[in-house]
Amino acid sequence: MSSTIQIVSPGASCSDQVGPILRALPEWFGIEDSLQEYVVAAGTMPTFLAVDGDQAVGFLTVNRHFPESAEIHCVGLLPSHHRMGIGRRMQEACEAWLAADGVRMLQVKTIDPNKKDEAYLKTFAFYRAMGFVPMEVFPDLWQSWNPCLMLVKPLA
Repeated sequence: MSSTIQIVSPGASCSDQVGPILRALPEWFGIEDSLQEYVVAAGTMPTFLAVDGDQAVGFLTVNRHFPESAEIHCVGLLPSHHRMGIGRRMQEACEAWLAADGVRMLQVKTIDPNKKDEAYLKTFAFYRAMGFVPMEVFPDLWQSWNPCLMLVKPLA
């Protein structure tokens, strides 16, 4: 299976492509309000799309907080395309793009692995494999039942 990674500029909405991907991932994106926020963000943030043929199968949105730092805002990949290296390729394309623009530090937030959520343990393993290191747990950043772990990775 051959897929390409495309950068979609902010303002060039790809919400119609992101929404179906998120809906295919209820174990990660089962909270409707959050899902809608991610869909809207895909129209305002730089978005990396993984496209297979004419179908978007994955995406990654990135938020630039400061010139030297950025955050992976959201990542989704259709279950049929998991474990094929597409997530890694989207992440690598994003990191190269950010590093070329002077970003030195990248962060991502996910659920604390101590919660033992099966889906998010996979997410945590992915980010560790991509070179991220745990930085801090924020027990109440989202909700008390949903503890946030921030991971960071130097790009330069």
